[in-house]
Amino acid sequence: MSVEAKEAVLGQLAALKAKYDEAVEARKKVEQDIETVRPDVDRATSAQIALEKHLEQLEAELAFMQKIHKEEIEELMQQIHLAACKVEATYELPDLSTALGQIQSQYASTAAKNLQDMDAWYRSKFQDLSNASTNHIQSMQSVRDEISGHKRDILSKEWELGSLKTRNEYLEAQIKEAVEKGKKEEEELQDRIEAIKLDLKVTKEKIALLLREYQDLLNAKMALEIEITTYRKLIEGEDSRLSSMVQTLAT
Repeated sequence: MSVEAKEAVLGQLAALKAKYDEAVEARKKVEQDIETVRPDVDRATSAQIALEKHLEQLEAELAFMQKIHKEEIEELMQQIHLAACKVEATYELPDLSTALGQIQSQYASTAAKNLQDMDAWYRSKFQDLSNASTNHIQSMQSVRDEISGHKRDILSKEWELGSLKTRNEYLEAQIKEAVEKGKKEEEELQDRIEAIKLDLKVTKEKIALLLREYQDLLNAKMALEIEITTYRKLIEGEDSRLSSMVQTLAT
């Protein structure tokens, strides 16, 4: 074998060894990149799990708040219903205006009768007229007292009705406030849930990207290992062939 041929073989062998060394270095770099990416993948996975748990907690909190607000509103509605029933019971009392009309009618009838009696008594006896006048005055006073009593009852019922209306307005205001508060809290909680869902989506996308990069690195590592194996076999073959050539030359 000529010197030129030997040098050519040695040059090819050196080139193969250089490629082998480059492939080994590339594999080391890929392995380092994989080790660098792995903590990010682990952190992203942990963050995803934490966000999912937080989302479940917030959804449970939202359901609990909705239940509490519903119970508060139902209780307030029941109080308003009781107040309304009390108002209805108040107005189911005897019709005072009708009673006053009956009293006035009775008074008019009594007055007319008394006028007739006074006319008859005047003709017959002045004493009878005086007695009838006394009875009439007493009857008038009794009617006036009864009317005053009914007026006091009316004022009392009006005051009670005003108190019930005030109570009803207060309960309605509480219901409105509770509804608005619950709505605001639900909206805020829903906003938080949406924000967490968005963070979860971004985290999932990051994880997917990291997994793709991780898979690409694994694929690159596998390809490099295949290339390194190929180079190793080629180098081993060239070493064997070179050894044979050297032995042949020596012989």
